[in-house]
Amino acid sequence: MVSKKLLFGLVLLVCFLFLNPGNTDRLNAQSPGTTSDQIARLSRVYSSPKTDNWVIRAFAALALKDIPDSRSAAAIAEILREEKPDPYLVSYALVCLKEFPDEVLRGALDPETIELLINTWFKKDNSFYRAQIPLILSKLADKKIKDFRAHWKNWWKKAKKSYQKKEPVTIKDEPKESVEKPKEDPSEDEDGETVGVFLRLKKLGEGGLDLVLVYDATGSMRPYIMQTQLEVRRMHRILKEITPDFRFGIVSYWDIAQVSLPLTNDGDQIEKKTKAMFASGGDDWAEGVDKGLELALFDEDMDWRPGASKVIIIIGDASPHVADLEKIYKLAKDAHELTLEKPEGKKGKQKRKRKRKTRIKKVTTGADLRAEPGTEPFTIHAMVVGTGLAPLGSATTENNDVLAIFSEVALNGGGIGLKLKNKEQVVQEIMLMAFGKEWEHEIKKFLTIFTEIISAEEKKKKKR
Repeated sequence: MVSKKLLFGLVLLVCFLFLNPGNTDRLNAQSPGTTSDQIARLSRVYSSPKTDNWVIRAFAALALKDIPDSRSAAAIAEILREEKPDPYLVSYALVCLKEFPDEVLRGALDPETIELLINTWFKKDNSFYRAQIPLILSKLADKKIKDFRAHWKNWWKKAKKSYQKKEPVTIKDEPKESVEKPKEDPSEDEDGETVGVFLRLKKLGEGGLDLVLVYDATGSMRPYIMQTQLEVRRMHRILKEITPDFRFGIVSYWDIAQVSLPLTNDGDQIEKKTKAMFASGGDDWAEGVDKGLELALFDEDMDWRPGASKVIIIIGDASPHVADLEKIYKLAKDAHELTLEKPEGKKGKQKRKRKRKTRIKKVTTGADLRAEPGTEPFTIHAMVVGTGLAPLGSATTENNDVLAIFSEVALNGGGIGLKLKNKEQVVQEIMLMAFGKEWEHEIKKFLTIFTEIISAEEKKKKKR
Protein backbone atom coordinates (compact mmCIF):
# COMPACT_ATOMS: atom_id res chain seq x y z
CA MET A 1 0.00 0.00 0.00
CA VAL A 2 1.56 3.30 -1.01
CA SER A 3 1.74 5.94 1.69
CA LYS A 4 -0.53 8.95 1.75
CA LYS A 5 2.60 11.03 1.37
CA LEU A 6 3.25 9.40 -1.97
CA LEU A 7 -0.31 9.91 -2.94
CA PHE A 8 -0.29 13.54 -1.86
CA GLY A 9 2.62 14.05 -3.97
CA LEU A 10 1.40 13.26 -7.47
CA VAL A 11 -0.52 17.43 -7.73
CA LEU A 12 1.87 18.75 -7.85
CA LEU A 13 2.81 15.89 -10.32
CA VAL A 14 0.96 17.35 -12.55
CA CYS A 15 2.24 20.41 -12.31
CA PHE A 16 5.75 21.69 -12.66
CA LEU A 17 7.25 22.49 -16.05
CA PHE A 18 10.14 20.98 -17.85
CA LEU A 19 12.85 23.26 -19.14
CA ASN A 20 14.63 22.72 -22.43
CA PRO A 21 17.44 25.23 -23.01
CA GLY A 22 17.20 26.97 -26.32
CA ASN A 23 13.55 25.97 -26.53
CA THR A 24 10.70 28.41 -26.23
CA ASP A 25 8.74 26.17 -23.86
CA ARG A 26 6.37 27.53 -21.27
CA LEU A 27 8.78 27.60 -18.36
CA ASN A 28 11.43 29.44 -20.34
CA ALA A 29 8.81 31.96 -21.40
CA GLN A 30 7.92 32.52 -17.77
CA SER A 31 11.55 32.44 -16.60
CA PRO A 32 13.36 35.02 -18.74
CA GLY A 33 17.07 35.35 -18.39
CA THR A 34 20.28 33.49 -19.05
CA THR A 35 20.87 29.79 -18.48
CA SER A 36 22.47 30.69 -15.17
CA ASP A 37 19.30 32.54 -14.17
CA GLN A 38 17.17 29.55 -15.12
CA ILE A 39 19.32 27.09 -13.20
CA ALA A 40 19.32 29.35 -10.17
CA ARG A 41 15.55 29.76 -10.35
CA LEU A 42 14.87 26.03 -10.57
CA SER A 43 17.47 25.24 -7.92
CA ARG A 44 15.67 27.53 -5.48
CA VAL A 45 12.40 25.69 -6.11
CA TYR A 46 14.18 22.36 -5.72
CA SER A 47 16.01 23.20 -2.50
CA SER A 48 13.85 25.89 -0.90
CA PRO A 49 12.75 25.09 2.69
CA LYS A 50 9.37 26.52 1.68
CA THR A 51 8.96 23.74 -0.89
CA ASP A 52 7.81 21.05 1.52
CA ASN A 53 6.09 18.84 -1.05
CA TRP A 54 8.23 16.24 -2.76
CA VAL A 55 6.29 16.43 -6.03
CA ILE A 56 7.04 20.11 -6.64
CA ARG A 57 10.70 19.39 -5.97
CA ALA A 58 10.59 16.37 -8.28
CA PHE A 59 9.27 18.47 -11.14
CA ALA A 60 11.97 21.04 -10.47
CA ALA A 61 14.55 18.24 -10.69
CA LEU A 62 13.07 17.08 -14.00
CA ALA A 63 13.32 20.64 -15.31
CA LEU A 64 16.94 20.92 -14.17
CA LYS A 65 17.71 17.60 -15.84
CA ASP A 66 16.75 19.07 -19.20
CA ILE A 67 19.58 21.61 -18.93
CA PRO A 68 22.79 19.71 -19.84
CA ASP A 69 24.95 21.73 -17.46
CA SER A 70 27.09 20.44 -14.58
CA ARG A 71 25.52 23.03 -12.30
CA SER A 72 22.11 21.42 -12.85
CA ALA A 73 23.44 17.97 -12.00
CA ALA A 74 25.23 19.27 -8.91
CA ALA A 75 22.05 20.96 -7.70
CA ILE A 76 20.05 17.73 -8.07
CA ALA A 77 22.73 15.72 -6.27
CA GLU A 78 22.40 17.90 -3.18
CA ILE A 79 19.38 15.83 -2.13
CA LEU A 80 21.77 12.97 -1.35
CA ARG A 81 23.33 15.06 1.42
CA GLU A 82 20.08 15.87 3.19
CA GLU A 83 19.58 14.19 6.55
CA LYS A 84 16.12 12.75 5.90
CA PRO A 85 15.14 13.37 2.29
CA ASP A 86 11.86 12.07 0.97
CA PRO A 87 12.55 8.61 -0.54
CA TYR A 88 10.41 9.35 -3.59
CA LEU A 89 12.30 12.57 -4.25
CA VAL A 90 15.56 10.60 -4.02
CA SER A 91 14.17 8.23 -6.67
CA TYR A 92 13.51 11.11 -9.05
CA ALA A 93 16.94 12.62 -8.32
CA LEU A 94 18.65 9.34 -9.20
CA VAL A 95 16.70 9.02 -12.46
CA CYS A 96 17.62 12.58 -13.41
CA LEU A 97 21.30 12.09 -12.61
CA LYS A 98 21.58 8.93 -14.73
CA GLU A 99 20.20 10.79 -17.75
CA PHE A 100 22.86 13.51 -17.82
CA PRO A 101 25.61 13.09 -20.44
CA ASP A 102 28.78 11.47 -19.05
CA GLU A 103 30.90 14.61 -19.28
CA VAL A 104 28.23 16.71 -17.53
CA LEU A 105 27.98 14.24 -14.67
CA ARG A 106 31.74 13.97 -14.29
CA GLY A 107 31.91 17.72 -13.89
CA ALA A 108 29.23 17.69 -11.19
CA LEU A 109 29.83 14.79 -8.79
CA ASP A 110 32.66 15.12 -6.30
CA PRO A 111 34.23 12.22 -4.32
CA GLU A 112 31.96 12.87 -1.33
CA THR A 113 28.84 12.43 -3.48
CA ILE A 114 30.17 9.19 -4.99
CA GLU A 115 30.94 7.94 -1.49
CA LEU A 116 27.34 8.66 -0.49
CA LEU A 117 25.97 6.85 -3.51
CA ILE A 118 27.98 3.68 -2.83
CA ASN A 119 28.14 3.51 0.94
CA THR A 120 24.80 5.07 1.92
CA TRP A 121 22.18 4.92 -0.81
CA PHE A 122 23.28 1.65 -2.42
CA LYS A 123 22.89 -0.01 0.99
CA LYS A 124 19.22 0.94 1.29
CA ASP A 125 16.62 -1.80 0.99
CA ASN A 126 15.20 -0.21 -2.13
CA SER A 127 15.30 -2.06 -5.44
CA PHE A 128 14.60 1.12 -7.39
CA TYR A 129 17.68 2.84 -5.93
CA ARG A 130 19.77 -0.26 -6.64
CA ALA A 131 18.69 -0.23 -10.27
CA GLN A 132 19.55 3.44 -10.83
CA ILE A 133 22.84 3.88 -8.93
CA PRO A 134 24.97 1.53 -11.09
CA LEU A 135 23.80 3.45 -14.18
CA ILE A 136 25.07 6.67 -12.60
CA LEU A 137 28.37 5.16 -11.46
CA SER A 138 29.00 3.57 -14.86
CA LYS A 139 29.23 7.07 -16.32
CA LEU A 140 32.10 7.83 -13.94
CA ALA A 141 34.09 4.59 -14.26
CA ASP A 142 36.49 3.88 -17.10
CA LYS A 143 35.49 0.24 -17.34
CA LYS A 144 32.37 -1.92 -17.19
CA ILE A 145 31.56 -3.15 -13.70
CA LYS A 146 28.92 -5.62 -12.56
CA ASP A 147 25.84 -4.10 -10.95
CA PHE A 148 26.57 -5.36 -7.45
CA ARG A 149 27.46 -3.06 -4.59
CA ALA A 150 30.51 -5.16 -3.64
CA HIS A 151 32.03 -4.64 -7.10
CA TRP A 152 31.41 -0.91 -6.95
CA LYS A 153 32.91 -0.75 -3.46
CA ASN A 154 36.06 -2.43 -4.75
CA TRP A 155 36.20 -0.06 -7.71
CA TRP A 156 35.84 2.99 -5.51
CA LYS A 157 38.41 1.73 -3.02
CA LYS A 158 40.98 1.78 -5.81
CA ALA A 159 39.68 4.81 -7.71
CA LYS A 160 38.93 7.35 -4.99
CA LYS A 161 42.56 8.29 -4.35
CA SER A 162 43.04 9.40 -7.92
CA TYR A 163 39.47 10.45 -8.72
CA GLN A 164 39.00 14.10 -9.47
CA LYS A 165 35.91 15.93 -10.55
CA LYS A 166 36.27 17.01 -14.16
CA GLU A 167 36.00 20.53 -15.44
CA PRO A 168 32.31 21.46 -15.16
CA VAL A 169 30.37 21.53 -18.41
CA THR A 170 28.47 24.80 -18.54
CA ILE A 171 26.21 26.35 -21.13
CA LYS A 172 27.47 29.75 -22.14
CA ASP A 173 25.12 32.56 -21.11
CA GLU A 174 23.80 34.82 -23.80
CA PRO A 175 24.61 38.52 -23.32
CA LYS A 176 21.97 40.32 -21.31
CA GLU A 177 21.45 44.02 -20.85
CA SER A 178 20.57 43.84 -17.18
CA VAL A 179 20.66 41.18 -14.49
CA GLU A 180 17.44 40.68 -12.59
CA LYS A 181 17.55 40.22 -8.85
CA PRO A 182 16.38 36.68 -7.94
CA LYS A 183 12.85 36.65 -6.61
CA GLU A 184 12.01 35.42 -3.15
CA ASP A 185 9.39 33.10 -4.64
CA PRO A 186 10.41 31.61 -8.02
CA SER A 187 6.77 30.90 -8.84
CA GLU A 188 5.91 34.59 -9.02
CA ASP A 189 6.10 36.96 -11.95
CA GLU A 190 7.34 40.53 -11.88
CA ASP A 191 4.21 41.72 -10.07
CA GLY A 192 4.29 38.99 -7.46
CA GLU A 193 1.42 37.09 -9.09
CA THR A 194 1.43 33.30 -9.20
CA VAL A 195 2.07 32.19 -12.79
CA GLY A 196 1.89 29.23 -15.13
CA VAL A 197 1.84 25.78 -13.65
CA PHE A 198 2.14 27.23 -10.16
CA LEU A 199 -1.24 28.84 -10.63
CA ARG A 200 -2.71 25.43 -11.46
CA LEU A 201 -1.02 23.94 -8.40
CA LYS A 202 -2.34 26.69 -6.21
CA LYS A 203 -5.92 26.20 -7.41
CA LEU A 204 -5.76 22.46 -6.94
CA GLY A 205 -4.17 22.78 -3.52
CA GLU A 206 -6.58 25.39 -2.21
CA GLY A 207 -9.85 24.41 -3.89
CA GLY A 208 -9.48 20.72 -4.68
CA LEU A 209 -10.74 18.83 -7.72
CA ASP A 210 -14.20 17.46 -8.54
CA LEU A 211 -13.97 15.07 -11.49
CA VAL A 212 -16.99 13.34 -13.07
CA LEU A 213 -16.91 10.87 -15.96
CA VAL A 214 -20.02 10.83 -18.16
CA TYR A 215 -19.66 7.35 -19.63
CA ASP A 216 -21.51 5.76 -22.55
CA ALA A 217 -22.47 2.37 -21.01
CA THR A 218 -23.78 0.60 -24.13
CA GLY A 219 -22.42 -2.80 -25.14
CA SER A 220 -19.79 -1.50 -27.57
CA MET A 221 -18.12 0.40 -24.72
CA ARG A 222 -17.32 -2.76 -22.74
CA PRO A 223 -13.53 -2.78 -23.49
CA TYR A 224 -13.13 0.83 -22.31
CA ILE A 225 -15.22 0.37 -19.19
CA MET A 226 -13.23 -2.76 -18.32
CA GLN A 227 -9.95 -0.89 -18.82
CA THR A 228 -11.13 1.86 -16.49
CA GLN A 229 -12.16 -0.73 -13.91
CA LEU A 230 -8.76 -2.39 -14.21
CA GLU A 231 -6.87 0.83 -13.52
CA VAL A 232 -9.24 2.69 -11.20
CA ARG A 233 -7.28 1.95 -8.02
CA ARG A 234 -4.03 3.29 -9.43
CA MET A 235 -5.82 6.22 -11.05
CA HIS A 236 -7.32 7.20 -7.70
CA ARG A 237 -3.96 6.93 -5.98
CA ILE A 238 -2.36 9.21 -8.55
CA LEU A 239 -5.13 11.81 -8.54
CA LYS A 240 -5.27 11.79 -4.75
CA GLU A 241 -1.53 12.38 -4.69
CA ILE A 242 -1.86 15.31 -7.04
CA THR A 243 -4.60 16.96 -5.05
CA PRO A 244 -5.47 15.51 -1.63
CA ASP A 245 -8.88 17.18 -1.75
CA PHE A 246 -10.01 15.09 -4.71
CA ARG A 247 -13.51 13.74 -5.40
CA PHE A 248 -14.64 11.45 -8.17
CA GLY A 249 -18.03 10.56 -9.67
CA ILE A 250 -19.52 8.68 -12.63
CA VAL A 251 -22.70 9.10 -14.68
CA SER A 252 -23.64 6.25 -17.04
CA TYR A 253 -25.85 6.88 -20.05
CA TRP A 254 -27.71 5.00 -22.73
CA ASP A 255 -30.78 6.75 -24.17
CA ILE A 256 -31.39 7.59 -20.51
CA ALA A 257 -28.89 8.15 -17.71
CA GLN A 258 -28.14 7.23 -14.13
CA VAL A 259 -25.68 8.27 -11.43
CA SER A 260 -23.36 5.27 -11.00
CA LEU A 261 -21.12 6.97 -8.45
CA PRO A 262 -21.99 10.21 -6.63
CA LEU A 263 -19.06 12.59 -6.10
CA THR A 264 -17.00 11.12 -3.26
CA ASN A 265 -13.49 11.04 -1.83
CA ASP A 266 -13.92 7.50 -0.48
CA GLY A 267 -11.36 5.33 -2.29
CA ASP A 268 -13.13 2.07 -1.45
CA GLN A 269 -16.42 3.37 -2.82
CA ILE A 270 -14.73 4.67 -5.94
CA GLU A 271 -13.23 1.26 -6.64
CA LYS A 272 -16.39 -0.67 -5.72
CA LYS A 273 -18.83 1.44 -7.75
CA THR A 274 -16.53 1.71 -10.76
CA LYS A 275 -16.10 -2.05 -10.87
CA ALA A 276 -19.88 -2.46 -10.61
CA MET A 277 -20.44 -0.60 -13.88
CA PHE A 278 -21.79 -2.68 -16.74
CA ALA A 279 -22.09 -2.24 -20.49
CA SER A 280 -25.32 -3.31 -22.13
CA GLY A 281 -27.84 -2.39 -24.81
CA GLY A 282 -27.29 0.21 -27.48
CA ASP A 283 -29.10 -1.41 -30.37
CA ASP A 284 -29.59 1.92 -32.10
CA TRP A 285 -26.79 4.26 -33.13
CA ALA A 286 -27.24 7.60 -31.36
CA GLU A 287 -27.33 7.80 -27.54
CA GLY A 288 -28.52 10.20 -24.84
CA VAL A 289 -25.23 12.02 -24.36
CA ASP A 290 -27.19 15.13 -23.38
CA LYS A 291 -29.03 13.14 -20.69
CA GLY A 292 -25.71 12.11 -19.16
CA LEU A 293 -24.31 15.63 -19.11
CA GLU A 294 -27.58 17.03 -17.77
CA LEU A 295 -27.61 14.54 -14.90
CA ALA A 296 -23.99 15.30 -14.02
CA LEU A 297 -24.76 19.00 -13.84
CA PHE A 298 -28.13 18.95 -12.07
CA ASP A 299 -28.48 15.78 -9.99
CA GLU A 300 -28.28 16.39 -6.24
CA ASP A 301 -25.82 13.49 -5.81
CA MET A 302 -23.33 15.69 -7.64
CA ASP A 303 -22.80 18.20 -4.86
CA TRP A 304 -20.38 20.46 -6.71
CA ARG A 305 -18.05 22.64 -4.63
CA PRO A 306 -17.88 26.28 -5.78
CA GLY A 307 -14.14 26.71 -5.21
CA ALA A 308 -13.04 23.35 -6.62
CA SER A 309 -11.77 22.81 -10.14
CA LYS A 310 -14.77 21.16 -11.80
CA VAL A 311 -14.00 18.79 -14.67
CA ILE A 312 -16.50 16.67 -16.62
CA ILE A 313 -15.22 14.18 -19.21
CA ILE A 314 -17.68 12.67 -21.69
CA ILE A 315 -16.51 9.28 -23.01
CA GLY A 316 -18.41 7.54 -25.79
CA ASP A 317 -18.45 6.10 -29.29
CA ALA A 318 -21.77 7.40 -30.62
CA SER A 319 -23.24 10.83 -31.25
CA PRO A 320 -26.19 12.43 -29.49
CA HIS A 321 -29.52 12.39 -31.28
CA VAL A 322 -29.74 15.17 -33.87
CA ALA A 323 -32.68 16.74 -32.05
CA ASP A 324 -30.50 17.07 -28.90
CA LEU A 325 -27.42 18.67 -30.46
CA GLU A 326 -28.29 22.29 -29.73
CA LYS A 327 -29.33 21.31 -26.21
CA ILE A 328 -25.99 19.68 -25.36
CA TYR A 329 -23.99 22.52 -26.92
CA LYS A 330 -25.91 25.00 -24.77
CA LEU A 331 -25.53 22.88 -21.63
CA ALA A 332 -21.76 22.80 -22.11
CA LYS A 333 -21.53 26.53 -22.82
CA ASP A 334 -23.74 27.50 -19.88
CA ALA A 335 -21.78 25.21 -17.55
CA HIS A 336 -18.49 26.81 -18.54
CA GLU A 337 -19.93 30.30 -18.21
CA LEU A 338 -21.80 29.42 -14.99
CA THR A 339 -25.16 30.50 -16.39
CA LEU A 340 -27.00 27.17 -16.02
CA GLU A 341 -30.73 27.09 -15.37
CA LYS A 342 -32.19 23.82 -14.12
CA PRO A 343 -34.86 22.42 -16.46
CA GLU A 344 -38.30 22.95 -14.98
CA GLY A 345 -39.84 19.91 -13.35
CA LYS A 346 -36.72 17.79 -13.83
CA LYS A 347 -34.46 16.33 -11.20
CA GLY A 348 -32.57 14.19 -13.68
CA LYS A 349 -33.82 10.97 -15.23
CA GLN A 350 -32.72 7.82 -13.45
CA LYS A 351 -32.51 4.34 -14.96
CA ARG A 352 -33.37 2.88 -11.59
CA LYS A 353 -35.31 4.36 -8.73
CA ARG A 354 -33.35 5.12 -5.60
CA LYS A 355 -34.72 6.10 -2.26
CA ARG A 356 -33.12 9.38 -1.34
CA LYS A 357 -31.82 9.93 2.14
CA THR A 358 -32.91 12.98 4.07
CA ARG A 359 -30.50 15.78 3.28
CA ILE A 360 -28.98 17.48 6.31
CA LYS A 361 -27.04 20.04 4.33
CA LYS A 362 -27.90 22.03 1.23
CA VAL A 363 -26.41 20.53 -1.90
CA THR A 364 -24.99 22.56 -4.76
CA THR A 365 -25.87 21.61 -8.33
CA GLY A 366 -24.60 23.33 -11.44
CA ALA A 367 -27.70 25.55 -11.46
CA ASP A 368 -26.70 27.03 -8.09
CA LEU A 369 -23.32 28.28 -9.29
CA ARG A 370 -22.73 31.71 -10.76
CA ALA A 371 -19.67 33.54 -12.02
CA GLU A 372 -18.43 35.31 -8.92
CA PRO A 373 -15.15 35.55 -7.00
CA GLY A 374 -14.11 32.20 -5.58
CA THR A 375 -16.26 30.10 -7.93
CA GLU A 376 -14.45 28.03 -10.54
CA PRO A 377 -16.25 27.30 -13.84
CA PHE A 378 -16.91 23.84 -15.25
CA THR A 379 -14.50 22.50 -17.84
CA ILE A 380 -16.04 19.90 -20.13
CA HIS A 381 -13.87 17.59 -22.22
CA ALA A 382 -15.04 14.90 -24.64
CA MET A 383 -13.30 11.68 -25.64
CA VAL A 384 -14.32 9.59 -28.66
CA VAL A 385 -13.43 5.90 -28.57
CA GLY A 386 -13.82 3.15 -31.16
CA THR A 387 -14.33 4.14 -34.80
CA GLY A 388 -16.49 7.15 -33.98
CA LEU A 389 -18.56 6.40 -37.10
CA ALA A 390 -21.95 4.82 -37.61
CA PRO A 391 -21.79 1.14 -38.70
CA LEU A 392 -21.68 0.59 -42.47
CA GLY A 393 -25.09 -0.13 -43.91
CA SER A 394 -26.93 1.31 -40.94
CA ALA A 395 -30.20 3.04 -41.74
CA THR A 396 -29.53 5.85 -39.28
CA THR A 397 -30.20 9.42 -40.27
CA GLU A 398 -28.23 10.70 -37.29
CA ASN A 399 -25.05 12.69 -37.72
CA ASN A 400 -22.29 10.07 -37.60
CA ASP A 401 -19.26 12.35 -37.20
CA VAL A 402 -18.85 11.78 -33.47
CA LEU A 403 -15.49 13.50 -33.13
CA ALA A 404 -16.78 16.70 -34.73
CA ILE A 405 -19.80 16.75 -32.41
CA PHE A 406 -17.84 15.87 -29.27
CA SER A 407 -15.24 18.50 -30.15
CA GLU A 408 -17.99 21.10 -30.50
CA VAL A 409 -19.36 20.13 -27.09
CA ALA A 410 -15.89 20.46 -25.58
CA LEU A 411 -15.27 23.78 -27.33
CA ASN A 412 -18.45 25.16 -25.80
CA GLY A 413 -17.44 23.74 -22.43
CA GLY A 414 -13.96 25.28 -22.39
CA GLY A 415 -12.29 21.90 -22.90
CA ILE A 416 -10.90 19.77 -25.71
CA GLY A 417 -12.24 16.92 -27.82
CA LEU A 418 -10.05 14.04 -28.96
CA LYS A 419 -10.22 10.57 -30.42
CA LEU A 420 -8.62 7.78 -28.41
CA LYS A 421 -6.31 5.46 -30.36
CA ASN A 422 -6.69 2.42 -28.09
CA LYS A 423 -8.33 1.40 -24.83
CA GLU A 424 -5.03 1.30 -22.93
CA GLN A 425 -4.89 5.10 -23.18
CA VAL A 426 -8.24 5.82 -21.59
CA VAL A 427 -7.12 6.26 -17.97
CA GLN A 428 -4.02 8.25 -18.90
CA GLU A 429 -6.15 10.61 -20.99
CA ILE A 430 -8.61 11.00 -18.13
CA MET A 431 -5.77 12.17 -15.89
CA LEU A 432 -4.33 14.48 -18.53
CA MET A 433 -7.73 16.06 -19.13
CA ALA A 434 -8.34 16.41 -15.39
CA PHE A 435 -5.27 18.58 -14.95
CA GLY A 436 -4.92 20.20 -18.34
CA LYS A 437 -3.65 18.81 -21.63
CA GLU A 438 -1.32 21.80 -21.86
CA TRP A 439 0.91 20.03 -19.34
CA GLU A 440 0.86 16.73 -21.23
CA HIS A 441 4.59 16.44 -21.87
CA GLU A 442 5.48 17.19 -18.26
CA ILE A 443 2.84 14.94 -16.73
CA LYS A 444 3.72 11.98 -18.93
CA LYS A 445 7.38 12.13 -17.95
CA PHE A 446 6.51 12.34 -14.28
CA LEU A 447 4.04 9.48 -14.55
CA THR A 448 6.53 7.25 -16.36
CA ILE A 449 8.97 7.45 -13.45
CA PHE A 450 6.21 7.24 -10.86
CA THR A 451 4.89 4.05 -12.46
CA GLU A 452 8.37 2.50 -12.34
CA ILE A 453 8.66 3.35 -8.64
CA ILE A 454 5.25 1.85 -7.88
CA SER A 455 6.05 -1.27 -9.89
CA ALA A 456 9.27 -1.79 -7.93
CA GLU A 457 7.34 -1.44 -4.66
CA GLU A 458 4.66 -3.89 -5.79
CA LYS A 459 7.26 -6.50 -6.83
CA LYS A 460 8.98 -6.18 -3.49
CA LYS A 461 5.64 -6.61 -1.71
CA LYS A 462 4.84 -9.78 -3.67
CA LYS A 463 8.19 -11.35 -2.72
CA ARG A 464 7.46 -10.96 0.98
